[in-house]
Amino acid sequence: MFKVAYYPKTSDVNSYSRNLINILKRSCEIQEISLSHFGRTLLRLLGSKHTDLIVLNWIENAILVDGKVHCRKLIKVTLKVLLLRVFFKRMVYVRHNFMPHDSRGAKRLILAFMNLVELLSNRVFVHSEAHVAPSRSYLPHPLYSFNSQENEKTESIPFTHYFVIFGRLKAYKGLDEFFKKLPKNINVVIVGSGDFDIQFHIVNESEKSNIHWIRNYVPDVELARILKKSLGTLIVSSSQTMILSGSVIFSLSAHTRIIALQSNTNLWLAEIFGTNVIRNYLSIEEMCEDLHKYSLYTFSEIEVKKIRDHFSEDKILKSFLRVM
Repeated sequence: MFKVAYYPKTSDVNSYSRNLINILKRSCEIQEISLSHFGRTLLRLLGSKHTDLIVLNWIENAILVDGKVHCRKLIKVTLKVLLLRVFFKRMVYVRHNFMPHDSRGAKRLILAFMNLVELLSNRVFVHSEAHVAPSRSYLPHPLYSFNSQENEKTESIPFTHYFVIFGRLKAYKGLDEFFKKLPKNINVVIVGSGDFDIQFHIVNESEKSNIHWIRNYVPDVELARILKKSLGTLIVSSSQTMILSGSVIFSLSAHTRIIALQSNTNLWLAEIFGTNVIRNYLSIEEMCEDLHKYSLYTFSEIEVKKIRDHFSEDKILKSFLRVM
């Protein structure tokens, strides 16, 4: 069995990292390295049998505080990455974005750090074939699983027909422009919270009869239920720094149609799964003009199988095993 270290250690709240680690555990012995106990864990690993691989995931977030570069953290994390590169036989970096979503200021410094990590790595993975390059390989994103539990709270939706926007409500998601263009006869359910200025805008918008905002935490299984009863997920941003939207992969996992602004990744997904699964638009105006045409759509068995096959755990595991 291969021995793999994972840095930084994830919390159970991060279902993406937990899913990926569980996939790797099928063929690998996993040791997670925490940010706070880096030295102690590293010494223990070095004192044990040889470790084949170190996986770096979301490492760029470790240098930021409130979206800004923290100089001391930048120096410490850079030194840690250099140590890991020396002590481990192979290093893999999973790059989720070209720039962290919440980053503000000193973007050249953040980009330089991310590019350094990429340069030091034996393999760089991205979750979109649209962004594969000589230095970057494709890694399918793990699908989300939804295990319902008894006595789970269900959210009451005041609409029969509605679209959904969900996740962290951040400025880069283009919500302001979308709400200005949204027709009054189109119902939208918003699930999530985020930046104060965006929240304040949505409070005003939610006073309208066609907007329903769920501010409280909603478990994945309940969010999946809301999505499956909807007309589709709306992706109203096409940030050039994003590789793959988490809302897109969550919607595919919940077998929910996606209506999105055009991006390289979204166009690539439409080529694979078809326009019934993901429909792309050039602008917010074009999207809003078309929303009244949509009706409830259930994925076919062929579409569901194609999604499961493309993002299968076997493919993910094989991608890592090839590095070792």
